[in-house]
Amino acid sequence: MGSTPQGIALTPDGARAYVGNANVGTVGVMATTVIPDQGSTAGGTTVTLTGHHLAHATAVHFGTAQAVITANTATSVTVTTPLAPVPSP
Repeated sequence: MGSTPQGIALTPDGARAYVGNANVGTVGVMATTVIPDQGSTAGGTTVTLTGHHLAHATAVHFGTAQAVITANTATSVTVTTPLAPVPSP
């Protein structure tokens, strides 16, 4: 990963995270652990992502919806999941 992670996007299965690095203009890919790996589409689930170089993450997205970061360290980010977006017809 690079310096100053700015946003994190997860694959649907939670196995990989894509981390945008603001200062160096790169996107890093990392294997990650997401606990729990499922939750309500109503949102409000507390989820912890573990990995590396996460200390300054400013956003976590589940699909296109942004979660609320509640805790952040170099090796983990804890978020509250957003309401799942309604699919377009």
